[in-house]
Formats: sequence, C-alpha cells, structure tokens
Amino acid sequence: MYTFEHPLQEARIVEKKNRFLFVIAIHGQEVLCHIPATTRIGGYRFEGAPCLVSYHATVTRKSAYTCEAIWFDGQYVGINQSLMNDVVHYYLQQGQFRDMIDYQILKREVVLHHSRIDFCLDETYLEVKMPLVVLQLESTYPKQKQAAFDGVDRLLKQLHDLKQALLDGKKVILLTCFVYDAIGFVPGLTSKRKQEVYELYVELLALGLQLWQATFSIDAIGIRLMTVKNVHIPLLV
Repeated sequence: MYTFEHPLQEARIVEKKNRFLFVIAIHGQEVLCHIPATTRIGGYRFEGAPCLVSYHATVTRKSAYTCEAIWFDGQYVGINQSLMNDVVHYYLQQGQFRDMIDYQILKREVVLHHSRIDFCLDETYLEVKMPLVVLQLESTYPKQKQAAFDGVDRLLKQLHDLKQALLDGKKVILLTCFVYDAIGFVPGLTSKRKQEVYELYVELLALGLQLWQATFSIDAIGIRLMTVKNVHIPLLV
C-alpha cells in the first residue's frame, strides 16, 4: 500500500471559500483547508460532508491542511490530483502494473515537444489522468449550476504531441485513475470543445494509443491499488 507519512485526520467541510480552499471543522475549530484539485469536483456542493485531511506545518500557504478525500455515500473519494503521479510511481516500482507494461528504465516528467509527459518507460510514454469534473458514482449531494468546463488547451497540446510520438514509432499509454470504486467508465468530458477532443482521440487510437484504467481505495493510512485493466473508450479530464 502507498502509505501516507502521517495518518490522515477526519474533518467536516463547512463551506467552499473559493476554488482552492474549503473551510473545515476539525478539533473544535474552523480552519482553512487546501483543495488539491486543478478542476472542480463533480459539480457538487459539499457543505457538511465528512473528509480526510493531511496536516503539513507551513509558513508559505494559507492553510496547513489539505483535503485528501471526501465521503460519498459509503466510500471516500480521493481528490488529490497532485499526489496521483507519486502513487502510480510507487505501484510501478512495486511491479503492480506489469499487465500494462514491463520496463527497465523509468523517467518522470519527460519533455515531449511542447509538453511534459508524466512517465517514460523505456520507449513508451505514459500519461496519467485523474478525472474529477465528472465522477462515475451516484451521490445525494446537491448539484450546483455551472458552465461547461472549458480548460482543455493543455490536454489538446499533450494529445497533439503524443500523436507525433505515435507517428514517430513510439508507444503511448493513457492511464486513467479513479481513487474510489467507480460504478462505470464512460467519457467524462463536459467541455464545449468535446467534439474536438474526441476526434483527436479517435486519431490517436487509430495510431495505436493504449487506454488503461486503474481504481484505488483510500483511507486514513494510505492508498491501495484495486484493479488495473485495458479499456476501449477515452476517459478524459
């Protein structure tokens, strides 16, 4: 199991202050808590939701707490997108992705044309995605009105660079990670530019792009890899 440096603490979300901060209740106090996600989380409102938080003494951030997971009707859902590559790296080194790829040399944060790709394993590029804009589960949390997510410029740039890698004879894997027991695996993109992204994915699939998905569970101690399998539909952003 990927183990946290210190066990996570239980708290409760009071409100969302802005895109990057929750107010949480913990140890009888209300304090700020960092949201470690670059996208919104399912379009839900989380007032009153139980959560798991990590604590890091700091003088450079507004909050020493980071929200690692939110309770969703029977399970915690991990939301720390910045941690996902470390988790995948750990399980790669443990040999838990050998059904997906066997390798000798592992490099992280590799420059490919105009993009940075998460991993290069021998001659194979591996890009990790952790979708949160659309969550593949049922929830009783109230939804909030919001415009379609349109932050796909970085994704499109990456896909064009990965397309060139495929044309150059390299192998490319897209690994989509869910830190919860997702009930279904369907395309999760809500962008107005969905068709543009989808058509580019079709091109990459025709050139040999491999799509894999991994599910994990999270608790106060760590993150456990549950399943790894090859899929045939694009799971985005």
